[in-house]
Amino acid sequence: MNRTIAAVLLVLGLSLSGAAGVTVTGADRAVTLSELAGTETLVTVVLKDSGAKDPNLKVISVTDTTMTVLTQKNDLIPYLLDTVQEVQVQGGRVEGSRFKPDEVQILRAEQQRVVERAVSRVREIFAEANDDQELKIDAAVLLALGNDNSAMGYLKQLAESNDIMTQLEASRALYLVGESISESLLKQGLESGNRQARALAAILCGLTGQKDTVPYLNPMFNDRAVELSAPAARALARLGEREIIPRLLTMIEEPNETKGDAAVFALSQLGGEDIRTEMLAKAGQTEGKIRYRVARVLHSLDDPSKITELKAIFNNYPTLTPDV
Repeated sequence: MNRTIAAVLLVLGLSLSGAAGVTVTGADRAVTLSELAGTETLVTVVLKDSGAKDPNLKVISVTDTTMTVLTQKNDLIPYLLDTVQEVQVQGGRVEGSRFKPDEVQILRAEQQRVVERAVSRVREIFAEANDDQELKIDAAVLLALGNDNSAMGYLKQLAESNDIMTQLEASRALYLVGESISESLLKQGLESGNRQARALAAILCGLTGQKDTVPYLNPMFNDRAVELSAPAARALARLGEREIIPRLLTMIEEPNETKGDAAVFALSQLGGEDIRTEMLAKAGQTEGKIRYRVARVLHSLDDPSKITELKAIFNNYPTLTPDV
């Protein structure tokens, strides 16, 4: 059941998300997030963008894309790593003793019943949503993670269809289940005349680390059409292509919000002292939403000016203050 719950988060966050490195701070020794998992160490999770802090948590498990923590009320809370800025060790000490898994009640009885009802509803949707392929695919992902053979068979059948968009959507679903994606299919998608297919193929190239697709992604990145350049920017950043930085420095100031957000993501993903220096220079030269984008990058790079800069922006431009 826990895998099913995690899958819901991944489906909702796919536009998205990929795994991001999370820094562990405040510890009395060098420690990774995975090493904290299962210990009695209390931590505070600091979220990106908002800087919100969730204290008094214990790390239960860590995957490539998520971390699950236990609250003081024994509730399990999952986080997408892409949304976490850092994990702070409270009190500075990493506890050595590890609690036993059977000491943690994963789900209370009433919670278990809720999950069972949800899974039952997913099965109904999968069986009845024949006129809504997107919804049926999402339901199939959840069921396939629970080793449902019919759901897995459905996704594989779609992946072998003759429609490139259907193939890519099914391959994305299979990727969530843990299957690999054919590089030849991704290249076919990138060369398609269907812009939606090209965009989805670009997203999947970045998520799956397909470095061989960089020659296909570069022209998309330089295309004037936002539906091509934005996903290509994110993909190339995930692939570590620092050659795109000069163009990103221009893109972050473009009026189009989708392009601007893609530039923020890509610059934050690539990181480095060169980008930090460029952002500090732009912080003093830009205003309004452009300055806010710059501040978001500085925050992601953990620059010392991040809090001061964000406070100044929210004071001067109240409409940019995020809803919380």
